[in-house]
Amino acid sequence: MCYNISNDFWQKMCIAIGTCKAVWRREMNERKMIMKTKGKLIAILLIYLGIAFSCIGFVLYMGISNKDNYVGDRTVTVYNIIVLLGVFFLVLAFGYIVPAIVKFSKGDFGICDEKKMMFALEKHLPDYETLMAGIYSVGIQTEIKQVFGKCSFDGEKLMPDENGTTLQVTKGKCAKFEVYVGITQHYLILSECKQYQHFYKFDDVPDLPEGTAVEIDACIPIQDIGNCFPLAEIQSCVLKKAGMGDVNCSITMKNGSLIKLKLPKNGGAGMPNHARYREAIIARLCAALPQQSV
Repeated sequence: MCYNISNDFWQKMCIAIGTCKAVWRREMNERKMIMKTKGKLIAILLIYLGIAFSCIGFVLYMGISNKDNYVGDRTVTVYNIIVLLGVFFLVLAFGYIVPAIVKFSKGDFGICDEKKMMFALEKHLPDYETLMAGIYSVGIQTEIKQVFGKCSFDGEKLMPDENGTTLQVTKGKCAKFEVYVGITQHYLILSECKQYQHFYKFDDVPDLPEGTAVEIDACIPIQDIGNCFPLAEIQSCVLKKAGMGDVNCSITMKNGSLIKLKLPKNGGAGMPNHARYREAIIARLCAALPQQSV
């Protein structure tokens, strides 16, 4: 019996095998990072406990060995400080380090969780786009402008309206906030790690050229505005090295929107691919956009 297997089948098989390898590699990197971080936390725990018991043991030893001798007020003060220092390290050990080890053992990484980040970013992906890289970042300042045609605003969301006006929505924030940053072949994606408060401004702009405004066919909550940006619409991207290996990124869009981000050097144990993804995002911006780097 003869079987005729098309090239398309082999291509799909190769893609499936490549995907499995990538997932396996990511899982292995995550496990290595978790074990490495847990080892560091256990070492810190042992150091803190050693300091705490040494301080308290020293005071107990001195108290027992000098129980028949008079101890001056200054010496008592020194002993009290040493005991408080020991208690301080005990609080650090059992109040912070032990809970952190338990969380890592359960796979709970909080905001800095690569799986949680990928899920949050993929919700904002345009059709036919695939996420190439994603990282945890810190937003410094945003002033995002988007224009919507034939719509109305009811105080909470934009609604499609054939008799509506053309609205320019400005969404701004000057305080720092935590945000996931992702990139595809054609888009920059932002997804806030938590729900934050923003400044919103709505302006009627009826005389814009045709094709400038985006016509909507479904209601859009105002918190979902400003999550997806075409790379082709970015006018400039300024990259500057910051302290501790971080990189400050300032992006200006052709419509006047401004996005300022800090890209951290490390993402923690929950993001084993953070460094590689950060370099991929920076490389994509540098390759596709006019930019200045210092």
